[in-house]
Amino acid sequence: MSISLSLPQYFSIGFALIVLGRTIHYVAVTRYLRVRGISVTRANALVPDWKGWAAYRKARLSDHNSLTWWIALWAIQIVLLFWLVGWIAYGTGAMKIATPNHLSPAVGDAAGYTTVFDAVESGYRQWSSGAFGLIFVALGLALPALIRIGIFRKPPPWMQKWFPRVFLGFAILWTVGVFRRDIY
Repeated sequence: MSISLSLPQYFSIGFALIVLGRTIHYVAVTRYLRVRGISVTRANALVPDWKGWAAYRKARLSDHNSLTWWIALWAIQIVLLFWLVGWIAYGTGAMKIATPNHLSPAVGDAAGYTTVFDAVESGYRQWSSGAFGLIFVALGLALPALIRIGIFRKPPPWMQKWFPRVFLGFAILWTVGVFRRDIY
């Protein structure tokens, strides 16, 4: 089996799915339960979120509302399960994740030389490693809002002020550094 994604792209997709699932959980499920005054005890739970999802499902059904977010969360969990199985299969060597190759076929000239790589023809191909850093830049930009709506627990005031700025600054420096390294 061959997947035409590079390893950073494959990892980025899984990371985005995890962030999407956590966001839906805290915005939709937790807020819905909090507004209705339903508390969920998470003690002795294999996966604590599942108790929240069960309480959410029960409350939505008792109110005769649709289960859209509940279904979306389970769909994300199923996709993440397949992603994890793929990650393990890749790690054990049972599956290969192919790196896309955009090299032109080797052609010999009259002197017997073969062109292996032509930068003018191929262009800039290393965008994926630098683009992976853009995920962290976006997370750094969204961090104050994520703390404010309750996805992350509220840190001490000094950390709430400085951590997002330092995180964003480091993410920008790292991304720019990777892009510069790939260009030169």
